[in-house]
Amino acid sequence: EDFSFRRCYSDFLYTTLSDCANRRCRTTDKLNAERGKVTLKTVMHALRDHGTHDRTPAQGLTGACVCMHAGFGPVRANQTTGSLVSRLDADLPLQFLTGTAAPCTSVFKPVWLDAGLPDIGPQPSGAFDEKTLFWQHERLHRATLQDYPARIEMYHHERDALEMEFIAGAMACQGAGMDERGAHTAQCFVRAAQAEADWLARVEAALPVGENSLLYRQAWNSFNRKAALS
Repeated sequence: EDFSFRRCYSDFLYTTLSDCANRRCRTTDKLNAERGKVTLKTVMHALRDHGTHDRTPAQGLTGACVCMHAGFGPVRANQTTGSLVSRLDADLPLQFLTGTAAPCTSVFKPVWLDAGLPDIGPQPSGAFDEKTLFWQHERLHRATLQDYPARIEMYHHERDALEMEFIAGAMACQGAGMDERGAHTAQCFVRAAQAEADWLARVEAALPVGENSLLYRQAWNSFNRKAALS
């Protein structure tokens, strides 16, 4: 009865440097604004929040928005990974997860715990591995960051439409057997991978519209060298 998630799992240093209190307030405010009509997409949208409309991931020394991206400086060495939205059905909970970094450039896929995951490759490490889902997506994420405002505009509407299809399909087979639900999950992972490959090609072919700061570019050049990602 006296359980407190914050007391049990919060760490003063990480919680403070990650600006967790303000990030929690931001998501709470966004959900309260939709009180009574919150949907799965509402929560996904909240997890992709970058703060004010004119803010890009390249701005600031802390980067402490809800959807965090790494950048220059010791405080900005981390970023959002493994975003998860849960539909807490008493009989059969349904999860929507990215399995990748940066929910703003990722696709949420439906997963039922009893039906498991499709093959997403070996567990990722700090080095680039094209066989892992995480690193396959990271190429899109990092290419998008090179000119975020222009490049996210190239595919975020398609990302949202694809997720709406995944949500509708998941709800349609919510009462189906484990095999059918697992097949839907596998199909969603395949379609998301195909879409991200198309978006990557589109992004890489685009000429830059803007330019990030020198320090931000140096930081990501360093991250890429350490990961052996060209």
